[in-house]
Amino acid sequence: MNWKALGFGILLAVVLYFMFLSFRLGYLSILSFIIAPFIGGYITGGNVKIGAIHGAIISFSGSIISILLLVILVSTFSTQQIILGNNILFLVIAIIIYTIIGAGFGIIGVLAKNRALKQ
Repeated sequence: MNWKALGFGILLAVVLYFMFLSFRLGYLSILSFIIAPFIGGYITGGNVKIGAIHGAIISFSGSIISILLLVILVSTFSTQQIILGNNILFLVIAIIIYTIIGAGFGIIGVLAKNRALKQ
C-alpha cells in the first residue's frame, strides 16, 4: 500500500467534491471520484491490481467522508433537515458505483504512469 497516494487521493476527492458543490456544479461532483483515483493510481504506479485497489479505496473512502461531511454541515448550518432514511439505498448504490469507477480510473492512472515511464 502506498499510504501517501491513498491519503492524497482521498483528500483530493473530498476537496474536489466540495469545490464542485460550492460552485453549484453538483452534477459534476462525480468527476472528483474520477480525477482523484486517476491521480492516486498515477502516484502509486506498479501493476494493474495495485491501481485498482488504490483507486477503489480512494473513491470509497472519499465518497463516505464527503457524504458524512455534507450531512454534518447541512445539519449544523441549515434550517433544513436531511432525512437519510429514504435515501440510504441511493447512497449505497452511489458509493458502489463510485468505487467501481474509482477502480477503473486507478487502473488507467497506473497504465498512464507505466506508459510515461517507457517513453
